[in-house]
Amino acid sequence: MAIGLVRGRHSADDPRDPAYDAAQKLVELFVEEMKSPLCPELTGFDLRTPESIRQFQQSGVRDRVCAPAIVLAARLAVDMLKGD
Repeated sequence: MAIGLVRGRHSADDPRDPAYDAAQKLVELFVEEMKSPLCPELTGFDLRTPESIRQFQQSGVRDRVCAPAIVLAARLAVDMLKGD
C-alpha cells in the first residue's frame, strides 16, 4: 500500500507503471532473500484448515519465519521509497 501511495496514480490519466514496476521489484528482492513470496512455501503450512492452523501456532514458525519476512518486506519497501 505504501508503494501505491507514493508511486501510484493521482488521477485517472496517470500511468500505472511506476507503482506496478516498484511492486514487482519489491517481490523480486523479497524472493531473492526468502526464496518464495507464498506463505505455504515459506512456512510449510497451508492455513486453510483448523488443524493446520493449530500446528502452525504450535510450531514457532511465526517467530522464525513470518516475523523476519514481514521485517524484510517493510525494510525493502522503505529502502525503495527512500530512493524517490
